[in-house]
Amino acid sequence: MMNKRARNISQSVALPDGGVIAISNCLIGDEDKIIPIYDHNHNIFRLDKDGNVVWQVQRDDKDRINWEHIMAEVAKGDKGNPESIRRSRWPFTRISSTFVKQGCFEDSNDDKPLAEDCKRIAWEPGYVLIVGASGENYELDIETGLATNISTWRGREW
Repeated sequence: MMNKRARNISQSVALPDGGVIAISNCLIGDEDKIIPIYDHNHNIFRLDKDGNVVWQVQRDDKDRINWEHIMAEVAKGDKGNPESIRRSRWPFTRISSTFVKQGCFEDSNDDKPLAEDCKRIAWEPGYVLIVGASGENYELDIETGLATNISTWRGREW
């Protein structure tokens, strides 16, 4: 896969059907322009074996990140809260290399190794990838593209 889309992939995990789950590096084209905020914060894609997009990730932050507040501050431009504006770009930056049984990953114990019966090398139904953005962990459903925030700490209002 040597097309433009593939060139911007920073991490990927293979699927049994020949497709991949991929994280984009948030840059586009030869000019390395920064992509729009929405795409920046939804930078995981499922590609089929031919490189076509099957889905673009959707986020469920379970009220841990107040996106409405953040985007309202961004819309204010220079008059917006600088911390909120800085936090407006919160892309996914890491992806697990193994598939994890849904509900098996404990956010508070992410340094603790998973039990062998909780992980698989190849995807199968009921298993997810753990993806991360800043200090947040998410379970990524391979079939739907929904990334559900599973972090246990209480978010800030920024």
